[in-house]
Amino acid sequence: MAPPPPDPARFELVEALKKSNRRLGFAVVSLSLVAMTSAFTAFVSLNKPMPVVYRPDSPLDENEVIMADRAREVPTRAADAQRFMMRAGKLLHGWTSSSVPFDLEVATFLMTTKWRKHFLDDELYQIVDVPTSPGGKDSRLGYYVSLMSKNTLEWSSVSCERDAANRMWGCVARVTQEIQPLTGNPVPNPPRQNLIIRARFIEVPTTMKSIDGLQIDFWDVADADAKKPAATP
Repeated sequence: MAPPPPDPARFELVEALKKSNRRLGFAVVSLSLVAMTSAFTAFVSLNKPMPVVYRPDSPLDENEVIMADRAREVPTRAADAQRFMMRAGKLLHGWTSSSVPFDLEVATFLMTTKWRKHFLDDELYQIVDVPTSPGGKDSRLGYYVSLMSKNTLEWSSVSCERDAANRMWGCVARVTQEIQPLTGNPVPNPPRQNLIIRARFIEVPTTMKSIDGLQIDFWDVADADAKKPAATP
């Protein structure tokens, strides 16, 4: 007796079940991969080390490193405030006429919003007498550029004290500024000026954008040899 012919409906049902099983298997594998990836990401995030900040004991050592872009409370020491003052002082007073626009722009990022506005409006872009400029007037920044000079700083002393109640630092520094021509050979007896700098710094969270954990809230420079005392924070 010959076998009965295959039922087309049954054949189509079996093929449909096979396709459905393949799709289901693919979906299970995909979801498993997604779950494993999510679990691995969560594990790495939970085990990621906190930001690491290395601050050397000497204010002359600028090897300061931060390893993450997360805010973190890192205690600020006197050596850190001294280092920050010397770094800011180099930008504000140790520039060359070719680098001064960039240096002073970088310095503004070390300032609080209030002091940045004061610095830009009342100091950097203040109109001053410039004999070499057409009309005899220019901004202070334009005057610095026109000097064609190179400033170097010699730090005599930097002292800083912390106001714990207000999370501030008050610093006083004595520094000698030597002025040489920007180009050509150095002159044998260049102009030298003894300066006294008084500053106040505000403590802020340490991040990649504020690696020092400090911002300038006051900065005053005066001739140390003059009889008139420098301003106080």
